[in-house]
Amino acid sequence: MARGRRIQNRTFSPGDKVADCDAQTSLSVPEKKLEQPEAPEAPVELPEAPKPQPSQPEGCCPTKADPKFPAALAELLQRWIVMHGADGKVSSFDSPVPVNVSVSDYVNTLCSQMRCSPETYVFALVYIDRLIQRSSSFVVSKRNVHRLLLTAVVLAAKFQDDFYCNNKHYSMVGGISLLELNLLERRMLKLVGYRLQVTPVEYELYHTTVLRACAGAARS
Repeated sequence: MARGRRIQNRTFSPGDKVADCDAQTSLSVPEKKLEQPEAPEAPVELPEAPKPQPSQPEGCCPTKADPKFPAALAELLQRWIVMHGADGKVSSFDSPVPVNVSVSDYVNTLCSQMRCSPETYVFALVYIDRLIQRSSSFVVSKRNVHRLLLTAVVLAAKFQDDFYCNNKHYSMVGGISLLELNLLERRMLKLVGYRLQVTPVEYELYHTTVLRACAGAARS
C-alpha cells in the first residue's frame, strides 16, 4: 500500500506540509501597471452654420403699400362706375336701396375703423378684378360698390394681415348686417374660385398701376 495520500491526483508524504486554503500563496503576481487615461481631445470647432433666412411666402406682398393707395382705389372704383354708366346685371352685392355715401367717404370709413393694413386694399382690388374677369356680366355700379369693396377688404384682411377683427365688427363698420356679410363673403369666395393668393408680381402690378394712373389724372 502506498504510504502517501493522493489528493486530487497529487501524492503527499506524511512529513509534507499542506498549505491552508486561506493562506496566501507565495506565488508572486507581477504588478500590472494601470494604464493612464488618455487626455481628452480638444473638441473640434466647426464653423458656425449660417442662420436660415425666413423665406418669403409666395403670396406675401414684397413691399409696403403706399398710404395713399386706399384713396387711389376709391378714385379708381368711381371711374369704373362712371365708365359702365347704367347699373349692370343685378348681383348679390347690390344694395336694395341707393347708398347715399360716396366711394371716397366709404373708403375713409373703412381705413379709419377696419384696422386693416394698407396692403389689404391692394389685395382687395385684385379680388374685385378677378371677380370681374371671371364673370363678364358683372360690373361695378353705384348699388354694389360699397358691399363689393367691404367684402373684398374683409377677405383680404383675413388672408393678408396677421391680426384681424371678427365679422361682427366689420359688419358694423360697413353698415350691413352680420348675416349679410357672411353670405357675401362666401359668395365672393366662390366667384373668385377660392383663389386669394396674390403673387408679388401681381401685387406690384396693381399697386404701381393704380398709383400712377391716379397721379397722372391729378396732373392732367
